[in-house]
This record gives sequence, C-alpha cells and structure tokens, in this order.
Amino acid sequence: MHRIDHPTAVPSQPPAETAGHPGFFTSGSPMSELTATIVTADWANSVQEEISSVIEDAGISLDKTNNRQLLQALNAPISEPGRIPNLDASKITTGIFSIERIPTLPAIMPTFVVDSNQALSDWGWNAPGNDYSHVLIKRGTWSLAIGAQVRTYGIDLNRSGTKAVTGEPGSILAIEAVSGMTPSPSEFSAMRGLSSYPGGNDEFIEGVTINLTVSGYGGMEASAFKTLRNLIRCGASVVYSGVSYAGQSSLISGFWDCRNLRSCNAYASQIGAALDARVFGFSNCFVLDACVGGATTNNATALALACGFTNSMYMQSCIGNASCNSNASGASETAYGIALSSVLNGCYGTARNTTASTSSYAVGIADCDSLTCCVGTGIQQAAGAGRFGYGFSRCRTGFACRVGAPASTTATFNNCLMAQANLSPPTSNDWANTAAGGWNMS
Repeated sequence: MHRIDHPTAVPSQPPAETAGHPGFFTSGSPMSELTATIVTADWANSVQEEISSVIEDAGISLDKTNNRQLLQALNAPISEPGRIPNLDASKITTGIFSIERIPTLPAIMPTFVVDSNQALSDWGWNAPGNDYSHVLIKRGTWSLAIGAQVRTYGIDLNRSGTKAVTGEPGSILAIEAVSGMTPSPSEFSAMRGLSSYPGGNDEFIEGVTINLTVSGYGGMEASAFKTLRNLIRCGASVVYSGVSYAGQSSLISGFWDCRNLRSCNAYASQIGAALDARVFGFSNCFVLDACVGGATTNNATALALACGFTNSMYMQSCIGNASCNSNASGASETAYGIALSSVLNGCYGTARNTTASTSSYAVGIADCDSLTCCVGTGIQQAAGAGRFGYGFSRCRTGFACRVGAPASTTATFNNCLMAQANLSPPTSNDWANTAAGGWNMS
C-alpha cells in the first residue's frame, strides 16, 4: 500500500468540499445523456486514508511494493504489544458497546532482564547504570521486600523510566510488604507492588504476575497493580494478614486505578484480625475485557466488605466473585460480585456469605447502571433476620439480565429499575420483568 506519489500530488490533504448527496458510481449513458461519475479528490483521499490508517495503526509502515499490507494489519494477533481492546465511548448506547484497538507499540528488544532477586531489587531501587525502559521478567519466582520502615512501593515505572514490561510464562514477582512494626492506633501505610505514580503514563504490561503479601500493624492500603495502563494477561494475588485497630481501615485490591485491561485476573483476601476490612479484586478501573476478580474477607470484627469489581466502567465478559467468611457475628458484612460500576455487557457477578452475622448482604450485581445480558447471584447461606441475598440490587437501565443458579436466597431483583418491562417469558423469575417481581421499585 502507498499514498499517491505522482508529481501532481500535493504534500498535505486539501480541505474537503461541501458535502453533496450520497450516491453510487455510474459509467454514464450517451443514449440518455447520463454523465459518467467523476472521481473526486475528496473521495480518493478518503479511501486512501481509511486504508492507510488501518495499516499504520497496526504498527506497519506503508510499502509501495507490498499489496497485502491491509490483510496483514487485519490478521495481526491481539497479543502483539499495544493491541489492547479499547472501548469507544461514542459507540456506547444503553449498556451496549463495541471493542476497538488502540495503536500498537513497536516490537523492541528488552533492555533489562529480571532473572534473580538481585536484578529485581536493582529495578525496584532504580540502581544506576541500567536501562529499564523495556524489562523482561524471566521464568521463576523473584522476591522483593518492602515496608513502612523501608519504602512503600515495589517497582515504580515512572521512577525507573520503564515503558514496557513483559513476563515470561511461569514468572512471578513475590513482594512481601510489612506495615507498622508495633501496635499503634496512628499507624497507616500505603503499599503497592507495580505502579506508575502518579499515573497517566502510556506504559504496556503483558504477562506479569504479582503475589503481594502484607503483614504488620495499623491501617493499610495495598494494591498489586496501581495507576497503570494497558495490561494484558496480568495476574494479582494479594493476601493481608495484618492487624488494625479502632479508626483504621484496611483497603486491599489486586488492581487499583488501572485502565485498558484484557484477560487479567485478581484475587484479594483479608485473613488478619482487621477491625474494618475492605477487599477488592478490581477497584476504580476503566475499560476491562474478559477479566476475573475475586475478593474474600475473614476474621473482620466490625465491618467486612468484599467486591470482585467496584467503581469501574466499561466492562465486557467479566466475572466477579466475592465472599465473607468466618467474620465476627456482630460484624456488618457485605459481599458484592460487581458493585458501583457502569456499562456492563455479558458480565457475571456472584456473592456468597457464610457467617451468621446480624447484618449481612450478598448481592451478585449491585448499584450498577447500563447492563446487558448480565447474570447476578447472591447466596446467603446463614438465613435469619438482617441477612439478605439478591441477584441484583439497586441497578438501573438493564436488558436481558437474569438471576443465576442457584437462585438468590431472598429475592431476585431488589429495588431495580429498567427501561423495558415484561421481558419474555413474562412469568419466569429468572428474567427481569415487573410482572414476576423482577425489576421493580418496591
């Protein structure tokens, strides 16, 4: 493919003329005095740029001698650097959207290899004398210790100047974080495994797995991945075993404030004696495709909140699971598969509570807007006053959503509102319809 290069071509595209009436080409007819269609510069430039843009956005330079470049661009694998799904907000309707591709990054050789604990430490501490722009993590488990007494981040891509990170299959970054060393009501730490503080950069991360373990005393905010963009096939496991006190919260997440995520998995759990435990698989993320988020709370004494996904937007084919287990009987516990999120297409949310708490909610999908073909299941295993299980709760603007099996304990759809009532079949509780007590405002 090439752009017109005749001596009569101009160096920049001329402004388009006033639009006429759309139509089709004709060869003309001398018999009926029908004039043949004139191929205008506007039309030729439009066709040329439409084709050229597809090829160039795939990271391919135009080549006059190659007539198969458009086919090459269309067949480029999704796993190439930069080919991450991006949701086009202009195509979003009521819960229905399409996935586009963002421009690719050029393929480059790694400038730094993590193949030992020392190499990981050098990268994390930004040791001088190395080029960290493109980091390759070799197969194996590489360990790094951080903490409130040392520093609160593992690797900061902004500090190290890293633009791309690739993890080989079987590679794991094992980051151990220690918050407060002594019991103290004023202690608070914010830990992060891989981040780009303060964010806003256009880095690319593929195949990176982080196991983040957090212990110690005091309030805690811990995330395996934070303030990052463009992540493919990344995995996060976060386990918090710390102890917190009155007035201290524990905020644990796999991915926090990230955007453009595809096929990423997160599991976050709290197992320490936390007074206030809030655990999320994905939180405050934007544009997610085929991601799985899980969250579990255990041993919380006052408040236990677990969400697979929360405060996120533009989610397609995502699965959120959450559960509250073994918390104190007086604790207020809430499990949401997916919560406080907008524009969901083909997503599943499942929540399960097992503790006989006096205040307990298990909701598959809660407080979400613009849902299409979603399934929500809320299971409250310990029945009794103050314990509720809903498939959907307080959701708005949905289409073809249903409650999964086993059916939710208390109700299918609670305090929900949708634009189209009485979906077929009108007598089935599996479908969102007002006639069967589905989407309603009661």
